[in-house]
Amino acid sequence: MLHDDVAWLLRTARRFARDEALRDQVVFARGAADAPPVDPAVVARWESGQVAPSYALVERYETVLGLPQGQLLTAVDTLARQEEPVRAEPVLRPPRPAAPSARALQLLERALASEPMTAADWDELSALMAGMSHVLIRAGDSEALLRRALLEMSVSTGLDYARRTEAIARLAGHPQIAPVIVDLASATLEDPDAQVYSEIVALLNFTGMPGAGPLLARHVESPVNANALRAALFTAASQVRRRRLPAELTGRLCRLAWEHLTSEHSSYRVRRSAANLIRAVDEPTRHRVAEAVLNGDRPSAAAAVLLGEGARPRTAAQRVMEQVRGHLVEALGEPLEQHPTLLRLLDQAAQDTNEESRGSALAVLMLCPVGPALGRAYGQQLRLSLAEGDRVGAHEALSVLTWMPQPHDLDLLTDLAVGAPPAGAGDEDLPVEASWAVGNCPEPDRSTAASREERLAARVAELVDEPGPAGLDAEGRDRQLTALAYALGMRGRTDLLAGGPDLSAWRSSADWWLQLPDYVRPQAGVPAP
Repeated sequence: MLHDDVAWLLRTARRFARDEALRDQVVFARGAADAPPVDPAVVARWESGQVAPSYALVERYETVLGLPQGQLLTAVDTLARQEEPVRAEPVLRPPRPAAPSARALQLLERALASEPMTAADWDELSALMAGMSHVLIRAGDSEALLRRALLEMSVSTGLDYARRTEAIARLAGHPQIAPVIVDLASATLEDPDAQVYSEIVALLNFTGMPGAGPLLARHVESPVNANALRAALFTAASQVRRRRLPAELTGRLCRLAWEHLTSEHSSYRVRRSAANLIRAVDEPTRHRVAEAVLNGDRPSAAAAVLLGEGARPRTAAQRVMEQVRGHLVEALGEPLEQHPTLLRLLDQAAQDTNEESRGSALAVLMLCPVGPALGRAYGQQLRLSLAEGDRVGAHEALSVLTWMPQPHDLDLLTDLAVGAPPAGAGDEDLPVEASWAVGNCPEPDRSTAASREERLAARVAELVDEPGPAGLDAEGRDRQLTALAYALGMRGRTDLLAGGPDLSAWRSSADWWLQLPDYVRPQAGVPAP
């Protein structure tokens, strides 16, 4: 399947090239720079999957089309990791330098010495280390390497985020680094002031080390906060889906997930993660869990969900996707049936019950040439969902826009982030997701950025000084404060972070951003690369 996916990626990259002349197969075949000319028939074979993809081939497309280095190659690695999550090497082997060990040592020393590291450096280091399984790294250095890579990833966006994510997944699969993953995830889940949970805990899915199951169950049962709970839930769902856990532990996780799913105190995102965990269970186990949890009440609607019985109505995610497909057809000017890989990725992004798989699909969509069109389509859908009062549809749209926000939607996203009525009223999680999207979206005009960031800072003061809207409890307020700190931190507004209120939830988040090393801290006006 990877051959077909890569062929689609190459074909789509050419057909939607920024330079319209290169959309012509004959013109593209002429090459450019270090890419020599070829017969157009060769291009046709590349783009139909008749030729096995290689690093040099995908790199050629990046070169000729003027794409950023690694954009298509990272998309290929991300596609491959859906089928092979534990993998230390790139799926397409890059050329090795004349002295690979010396180059790897140079990059490793740079990372451990806190010298600047680009996303390309992390990509190269992880690829070189994959070919040196015998290399000896102290446990302390392994943890320091991972922590630094994770820190940089957490303040990156777009291609650089995806490249660092892939590099970290490779490092997690390295036999000399994997043993520290469980301890790292445990320390993170036990820290109530951590700013990053999901990316660190999810590393458990990229290593074959034992010990993940009991750790996740413990923190699903007694989480330090909602963000840690969600990270434990969706990582456990991946473990369950891949049948890595014993049946008894799987049953315990499902019971705990059911409690969170039915709790009136759970946020939308926690409920979604809990439901995904339950739906990841194999059918016989799901039946046993249903009987135990529901005490044999098979006629109930809850039992039907667990048992997979009865007709299933269209979900909000499916309704949103139907609308988005219509927007995409209009933007692309051709039927989506001509893009089977795109259709599969769209379905994964909208309906996959495994959030790791869903995130992988969103990463590929972000990197492929239709990403901006998809972002615009979800922006339109967000407006429609809000106008119709469809909160679930709005959540689904925002979950995509956190990956590929468009500058055109910044005003609406900012309104949501600051809880401006009517868009942001009545839902404590919409402002959180909107703040993330605002933090991840480049600001084309610095003159508008300053006023936008002042609005975000003013909202922080409002949340502290006022009781807040009905239904917004202290935990919901703290989640919004943390998300607003993210938006301001990603925009480099250390002045606004330093001047915030003396409230523990705000201070712990703001101080995290203020204490970032200079080589990591985003600059004012644009998100970090």
